[in-house]
Amino acid sequence: MLEMKLVLPRQRLGLTLMVTRIPGFLRSASARLRDVLFRRPSEYFRLLVKASVWGSFVVFGIVTSHATDYTVSAGGHHSCALDDSGVVCWGTNTYGQVTVPSLSNPVAVSAGGFHSCAIDDSGVECWGSNGNGQTDVPLLVSPTHVSAGGMHSCAIDDTGVVCWGRSVEGQVSAPTLIDAQQISAGFLHSCALDDTGLVCWGYAGGAIATRPAFCSVDVDSGPIPPSWPDSDWSSQMPESLGMCPDQLDLAMEHAFQEGNDTGAVVILRHGNIVAERYVADRTSTDLATSWSVAKSFTSALVGAALADENIQNLDESASNYITEWENTDKAAITIRHLMTVASGLELLDGGDFYGAADQLQVSLDRELIFQPGGSPPSDYAYSNSDVMLAGEIVRSAVELRPDRYLEQRISAAIGFSGEWWRDTANHTLTYCCLDATPRHFGRFGLLYSRRGVWNGTTVLPSSWVDESTASALNGVYGYYWWPAGNGGYSALGVQGQTITIYPDFDLIAMRFSRYERMGDGSTVRQGFNYHLTEEPLYWDQGTFLGHVYDSVHDGYYYQATVPSLIGTSQVDAGYFHSCALEARGISCWGRNDKGQTTVPDLSNPTEIAVGSMHSCALDDTGVVCWGSNGQGQATPPALINPIQVSSSGSHTCALDDTGVVCWGEAIHQNVPGLMIDPDGDGVTSQGGMDAFPRDSTETRDSDGDGVGDNADADDDGDGFGDVADAFPLDANEHLDSDSDGVGDNADAFPKDGSETVDTDSDGIGNNADLDDDADEVLDSDEISDGTDPLDRYSCLGCFSFDIDVDGDTAALTDGLLVLRYLFGFSGSTLTVDAITSGATRTDTADIEAYLESNLGHIDIDGDGGTDALTDGLLLLRYLFGFEGATLIEGAIRDGAERTRAGDVESFINSRIADGSD
Repeated sequence: MLEMKLVLPRQRLGLTLMVTRIPGFLRSASARLRDVLFRRPSEYFRLLVKASVWGSFVVFGIVTSHATDYTVSAGGHHSCALDDSGVVCWGTNTYGQVTVPSLSNPVAVSAGGFHSCAIDDSGVECWGSNGNGQTDVPLLVSPTHVSAGGMHSCAIDDTGVVCWGRSVEGQVSAPTLIDAQQISAGFLHSCALDDTGLVCWGYAGGAIATRPAFCSVDVDSGPIPPSWPDSDWSSQMPESLGMCPDQLDLAMEHAFQEGNDTGAVVILRHGNIVAERYVADRTSTDLATSWSVAKSFTSALVGAALADENIQNLDESASNYITEWENTDKAAITIRHLMTVASGLELLDGGDFYGAADQLQVSLDRELIFQPGGSPPSDYAYSNSDVMLAGEIVRSAVELRPDRYLEQRISAAIGFSGEWWRDTANHTLTYCCLDATPRHFGRFGLLYSRRGVWNGTTVLPSSWVDESTASALNGVYGYYWWPAGNGGYSALGVQGQTITIYPDFDLIAMRFSRYERMGDGSTVRQGFNYHLTEEPLYWDQGTFLGHVYDSVHDGYYYQATVPSLIGTSQVDAGYFHSCALEARGISCWGRNDKGQTTVPDLSNPTEIAVGSMHSCALDDTGVVCWGSNGQGQATPPALINPIQVSSSGSHTCALDDTGVVCWGEAIHQNVPGLMIDPDGDGVTSQGGMDAFPRDSTETRDSDGDGVGDNADADDDGDGFGDVADAFPLDANEHLDSDSDGVGDNADAFPKDGSETVDTDSDGIGNNADLDDDADEVLDSDEISDGTDPLDRYSCLGCFSFDIDVDGDTAALTDGLLVLRYLFGFSGSTLTVDAITSGATRTDTADIEAYLESNLGHIDIDGDGGTDALTDGLLLLRYLFGFEGATLIEGAIRDGAERTRAGDVESFINSRIADGSD
């Protein structure tokens, strides 16, 4: 049966006929209809195809030559839409994937992993990451479909299906197809619909399937809930967590091959140890050393400092924190340059660096020999010295040595314990040399596998984990992480140290050398103190990780193996699973560890959208999603008449009467101001701006009664007709007795046309009142002082933390009085032993009244409330001399206005009595 549906055209006169698939019997019976629809575009009609990531929305559309359908496409960490202005993209822009090039009459857009593609008058245009050639569009002949995948792209043109980009898994090697009608590029595989039905190819599809098809034991296929270690890890049989022990045994055999000097291997899955082995003279309590694995810890510290707003952004000059670089040529070096080892500074990582007593100073003194941020290979250098500088920026920003900041900011939250080496000058060696047990290193790996969240608490923003590992996931070293392939990334150190993370499998593989700490046992690099590990003779990272990766047998590797389907009309290839819309409903197959292929009951589904670990469908009830929901991507908001859905890694987008709506990861929820104007009245429906998107005569419905304001006689629904209502769009007002433009209900002086506001409620209007906020400072003086005459807490000298008024502000008097008051003390228990002999405010009632009337000043963090364990603690710490990170640690409430130590210090200091220390 020919399925058609009417969708919103971009211009009112453009009738759009959507044909999701022409069944084979109809095409055979009516060649002429087929030619008209698919082969002979005329001046009136042309073919439009839409495809989203990883194939989220693939349909045919026949439109007038002056009308194109609106569509949205959710990518890996960005989104794109087609609106009246053309293609608009938003979200993460690490590789330029949201920087849309000039396009001529675009008719389709598809957002991929880190790139985007569109069809316009010139054919297919792609932009963004090109690490695997995914934006190098080959010669195409009249392309009609495009789909941007994880690291490859596919299109349909007059020659059939053409794919380009990453090819290792065979995802770009399309088999012979007969009249392909749809294409969907996934992460490591691709799928198409042709006359024979559904065909998929790529990883584990057909002859190129390298993953073992059997295991010596039965393996659970999931879904498998994640767990968290407490004081120690739990150990589980690998087969109970979707892994085959056969391949893990091969990984162990390789690692512990004689001559490889392996000290420890630990494999974690879903928060459990599934394999663990130590060399004969070592146990789980013996230390391993990181070598350059520590660089990834430094990357995490930079992310933490950004999250704490101690560092503003990666593109600010490093000289903001390294003051000796101010007003020099090195001021051109940004933090991002250091994070991507592209500072342009000379490379001095030999004996002059390692043997220096002050390795930081050696790093700082290097000459600038290349333009910062240049391209490899001329000015790209893997530089330990650059990472020392990144550590110094962290130290300067948070006013703590990096190893101490690690302890306070990350280790305490995840239960990590380690010892970070320092040079003789007491600088943390942030490029290397962090000692911990392998199990403790595993906690750091699990933190990243879970995108910065530890047992419900956000330790690092997921956006930072995504940004800092994006380069590695795209095959390029950056932010101190290495690519591992197969959706993984690695923290690597010399001589085979590794923490490799496959976040989509919640899998961490670690290998460390047999380590000896030489010298006096301290962690200061001086004298005979040094690390000792041996070069492994036969170690191969790829072989080891290949065995670990191949051990995953939880159904993942069947994403290119199509089940038996009937009457397939749509297919969507996701990260490691696929779904299709068929005659019986929706069928999904492939990896299921998050329940992404367990389809719920649906009512007449009409569309399927597949993300990385979740799936969504459009049915009679609206949008329904299932699978992973860690970022809320499977929890749709209230939608009004949704007509399209597109899913991706950690977010989902839909098109409904209010325009494009996205949910999930926060960065994607701020949809830009798209111009979606289906009724052509000049008002976009995006964000609900047009209450009647299909009616060009109406745009507003002020009272929400379903009748547009143009036709409604009482727009605000207050019972007073618009003709007699002085405020026809304000349901709270209808009279303005004094004709001053302010309704009587809001007017403090409804009979006085010269006054409307009485800020301090003293019965005198602000126009006549000389002290509007009753802070005992004249308005004219406040204007002169630059303070706010309408805020009684904004004035110079009108409040002091010298609570007892003895001329001094001290921790054990004034700080104690504030803390006790916020804890609820009153009467003599408030003031006992907290008043000095020279105080002039000694009466308990006076002190209570003073504090009560000045709570706005006591709200030190600016969260709108006062609390002993935030505001009281901040004051007491300040008066005891705390500063920097130690001042604010654990004492800032969510939603606070003042979150940086400097801002808190300035706020308190401006309210310290003259003469106080």
